Amino acid sequence: MSTTDSRFADTVLSAKNAGTHGLNALTTTLARRAPSRVKLADIAIMMGALSIVMFWAFGIGIAVGASAVITAVWADRGEGVEGSRPSRDDLILAVATGALGIAAGAGFLLVLA
Repeated sequence: MSTTDSRFADTVLSAKNAGTHGLNALTTTLARRAPSRVKLADIAIMMGALSIVMFWAFGIGIAVGASAVITAVWADRGEGVEGSRPSRDDLILAVATGALGIAAGAGFLLVLA
């Protein structure tokens, strides 16, 4: 067990022993911040490109393409996401590459059917 794992286990045990107050502290400690809007748009573009490359992998390209579209929408309209809005060009590119990956994956599955 690494030192990080043991610290996490100690935190969990102390939170269980402390009751509700400890659980709130644990939840606050383990909460992660969402990436910024611009970073989410970049992730969506990368996922869209990956979906185009993975179109042949029996549905994986479709799933990754759908994730790219969802991430692009989250980057634009998500609540609780910090930072300024990404440029429209980045969002259009992310949605377009995701949609192209979905279309290529669905076309590939239809050809095989």
